[in-house]
Amino acid sequence: MKELEKIIQKENPQRIMLFHGKTSYEKSGAKELLEPLLKEYQVHHFSSISPNPKIKEIENGICAFNQFNPDLIIAVGGGSVLDVAKSVNVLSNNKHQPLAYLMKEYVLRRKGKPLIAIPTTAGTGAEATQFSVIYVNKVKQSLDSIFLLPTYAVLMPELTKSMNPYQTAVTGMDALTQAVESLWSINSNSESDFYAKKAITKILDNLETAVNSPTLKSREQMLRGAHLSGKAINLTHTTACHAISYPITSYYNIPHGHAVALTLRAVLKFNSEIDLTNARLNVNPEHIKTQIKKINFLFKTESVERTAEKIENLMKNIGLETKLTKLGIPESSGIVTILNNVNSERMTNNPRIVRAYDILKILEEIK
Repeated sequence: MKELEKIIQKENPQRIMLFHGKTSYEKSGAKELLEPLLKEYQVHHFSSISPNPKIKEIENGICAFNQFNPDLIIAVGGGSVLDVAKSVNVLSNNKHQPLAYLMKEYVLRRKGKPLIAIPTTAGTGAEATQFSVIYVNKVKQSLDSIFLLPTYAVLMPELTKSMNPYQTAVTGMDALTQAVESLWSINSNSESDFYAKKAITKILDNLETAVNSPTLKSREQMLRGAHLSGKAINLTHTTACHAISYPITSYYNIPHGHAVALTLRAVLKFNSEIDLTNARLNVNPEHIKTQIKKINFLFKTESVERTAEKIENLMKNIGLETKLTKLGIPESSGIVTILNNVNSERMTNNPRIVRAYDILKILEEIK
């Protein structure tokens, strides 16, 4: 709180636009902590934000932003709140319609106002990334620009204490999946590897405790792990697990972290079978196999099969269903819907080429 106070004083704003969730702002304890700090400023609250932000919410946010004309943005909430704040802040200062940037018709040219990101979940690491996710007609679109990267990230583990066990589990699995995907992404490098490995270690050491018998220490370590996984994917972007997850979320309302975790075991096995005949252009299969060995090492196993087993056991231990049909996704029509709406942009970061029949096989494995 002292650091946050210093940051606000340094920025010296008159008007602050505060983005937060409808109920999480109060439930997390953020309201109680922040209101005394903000009482001497003009503050405009924006909380019309759904778990999977829609383009209309961004447009409404831009209207509110332009009317209020803030000097500083504070975003306090989960990944969706942070994504909306990041998007509204930058899009408000660029001249074309939001949809034109989402559809890649134009490139963002100007940054927004200073933004302080305060996560209340230990999952997306959105406070450390330069992209944001927005859904247009149930299809996931994203902005990707250095201008979206928050100016400051403030981590307060106390604010994650109100997460229930399921929220803790799904956000934790999102962070874990991001870090694993970062290691095999075609964009991985020594810096992203450093962040990803630290993230995986922290999450594996603390996720079960944070879900089943949470302590402030386990909450703190999960928040740090999520932040590091955000730093990792900020450099590498996500891969097949995320690409397949978006329709699972938008069509069947499975929370994002649960949706990405569902395919982690199958994609791990799939990528471990990379060779010269199926590797993406300029990808060295031996390098990817080395990266997967690193993943096994971090999971304290010596084989992909054993790592996959550990992931499944972890999900079960934290109360997450691992099969599509048991989550209410229809066996045949559901698989077709997911298959037809996979995100091709994220798929291009996967080291092994993923064809339609490969996705079908991955989905069949977890049905």
